[in-house]
Amino acid sequence: MSSAHRLQSNLPAVMGHAISRRRLVVGSAVAGAAALAAPLAFANSPIDLKFSLDWRFQGVHAWFLLAQDKGYYREEGLNMQIDTGDGSSGVVQRIVSGAYRAGFGDTSAVKQVASTTPATAPLSVYMVFNRAPFVIISKKSKNITKPGDLAGKTVLGTPNSSALRMFPAFARLNNLDPATVKFNNVSPQMMDTMLVRDEADALAGFLTTAAINLRALGQNLDDYNMMFFTDHGVDAYGNSVLVSRELATQNPRAVTGMVRAINRAFNDVVANPQEGVAAVLKRDPLLKADVELDRLQLGLRQLILTPEARNVGMGDVDTARFERSIRQVSSTFELARTPAKGEVFSRAFLPAREQRQVRA
Repeated sequence: MSSAHRLQSNLPAVMGHAISRRRLVVGSAVAGAAALAAPLAFANSPIDLKFSLDWRFQGVHAWFLLAQDKGYYREEGLNMQIDTGDGSSGVVQRIVSGAYRAGFGDTSAVKQVASTTPATAPLSVYMVFNRAPFVIISKKSKNITKPGDLAGKTVLGTPNSSALRMFPAFARLNNLDPATVKFNNVSPQMMDTMLVRDEADALAGFLTTAAINLRALGQNLDDYNMMFFTDHGVDAYGNSVLVSRELATQNPRAVTGMVRAINRAFNDVVANPQEGVAAVLKRDPLLKADVELDRLQLGLRQLILTPEARNVGMGDVDTARFERSIRQVSSTFELARTPAKGEVFSRAFLPAREQRQVRA
C-alpha cells in the first residue's frame, strides 16, 4: 500500500451511486439559466438552508455572516442557518451525509469524492481561497526550511485537517516519504500551544488560523519558518462555497441567490473590514476585534486577492490551473477515476463579472 493510501485510509469513506451524464447536463443547463434570474422573492415562504463553516467563527468568515446581518440572504428568499465546523474536509462529509446542503469547505476533498461517487459529491460554486492556505509552521530553532527536513520529525495536526489530507501531495512532489514523518492529531485548542512548548517539531494547518493564534500567544512570527504547500509544487485551490448536488440540480435558483448574497457581502467587507469583523464578534463576543481584523486582512492579502482572482473575478477559477490541480490530486491519491472539472466546480451560479471585480 502506498504512503498516500496509508494516510488516506484514515479518512471517512463516502458511499454513493454514479450519476448519469444526462443528469449532469440537465442540471448544468438549469443552473446556467438560473444564474441569469432576478433575485428570489419568497418573503412569505423562505427556503431553509443550513450552511456549515469550516471552523469556529473567524475574521475570514465575515462575508457569510454580514450577508445574514444585512438581510441579503432574506432578499434572495433564503433563511440561512450558519454553523461552525470542525475542519474544512469535514464540511464535505457534512454535505455528503445530508446534514447540511451548503458550506465553506476544502475544494481538493471534493475532487476525491467526485472521483468515486459524483452523485453525492458536493459542487464548488464560488471560490474564496484562490491560494490554498496549507502551511507547515516550525520554530527556526528546529531548522526545518525545506520539505526533506521533515523526515523523522513530529508534526501536529487536527482531525478533519485538509492540510494533513493534502500532505501526501506535498510530500510526493518533494521526494519526501510521508511514512518518515510522525503525525500527532491533537485538539485544535492545544495545537498552537504545543508547538510553542516544543512538544512537537512543527504543525500542519491553515495560515489564517495557526499564524494568528501564535501571534495571540505572544509569539513573534519572525521566529518561525513557514512552508506554504503552494510554494512547493502543490497547485491547489483552498476553501470554496460548496453545495449539495441535489440542491444544485433541484433548486438552482436558491444556489444562485446564496452566491449572489455572499458576493455582495464580500464587496462590503473589502470596502469596510471593520464592519465585517463586527459581524463575526456578534456571534462570539469573546473574540478580539484586533485579532480578527488581523486574520481577515492576512487572508485577503495572502489567500484571496491574488493576481489570478483579479484577472478572473472573485469566485471564479483559472480553468487550466484548476484542471492541473485535479490531475495532481488524482495522481497523488491514485484515484480510480480523474473527475472532470464540471464535476467539481461550476461557474454557472456566479454573478456577472462586473459584480465580482476585485476592487482592493
